[in-house]
Amino acid sequence: MATASESIAQWKAKVSLVGGTGVGKTSLIRRYVRDEFDDRYIITLGTKVSKRVVDLEFPPAGQLRVDLTLWDTMGEEFLRPTLYDTVLGGAKGVIVVCDVTDPKSIDPLMSWIDLGRRVRGDVPIQILLNKSDLIRSDEVVTRSLRIGRQQQAHCYLTSAKTGGNVVGAFEDLARRIAASTFAERKIEMDDVSHDILATTATEPRSVQDILAKTRVPLPALQSRLELLTCQGHLRVNSMEIGPDGRPFLKYVATGQGPAPAVASSGGGASRTP
Repeated sequence: MATASESIAQWKAKVSLVGGTGVGKTSLIRRYVRDEFDDRYIITLGTKVSKRVVDLEFPPAGQLRVDLTLWDTMGEEFLRPTLYDTVLGGAKGVIVVCDVTDPKSIDPLMSWIDLGRRVRGDVPIQILLNKSDLIRSDEVVTRSLRIGRQQQAHCYLTSAKTGGNVVGAFEDLARRIAASTFAERKIEMDDVSHDILATTATEPRSVQDILAKTRVPLPALQSRLELLTCQGHLRVNSMEIGPDGRPFLKYVATGQGPAPAVASSGGGASRTP
């Protein structure tokens, strides 16, 4: 009989944090890994690696444990070509950070996304608009959202100082990495996944709308939405930043992707959270 630990699927995932100088990459990692903040600015020389384990509820695998290896980088523009192989090579996800108070931090953001796409292809990308405890620039929010929609990158307002949305942003990326990995496998759909596609078939629906329809726990629903998106059954129709500083997404069924099969057990399909 398997023990509880043996029943948990586990794997490692490298995540690269990139962005311009002084946007708070190191502070975000420190907050996420150690739950600490230091307002003294220290330039990162080369790269620095930190780790944190994330436990997720991911329906295709049950309980999932992702060992995140977080690569911090210096942000100087002239050093980018010398670092990208080391920083981005083998990455399963990329976090691009800008300073929500500083419009000048947007141009490096787009440059890093372009580089990440060239090196790693279609890996999940997260955009963190950091320093949200300070006065925000409307220009930064508007341009970041525009980039996020174009790149299918989730946008978060974060604060390394207060901890606002830091854990949520990192763990959302871990879930998206899991979805992109499982999307490569042939996974049968259950009734909940079919309900999601039926709910989004005629018009875009928010996560909250789909949650009310399916009545499954939010983490399990978010995992299914990511998996269906990676498989081509869903697409993000619109993205804004909600009052809580998290991405407010609406999904619509594409009518495409591989033909879905219904997972069954005995006489009927199983409906599990």
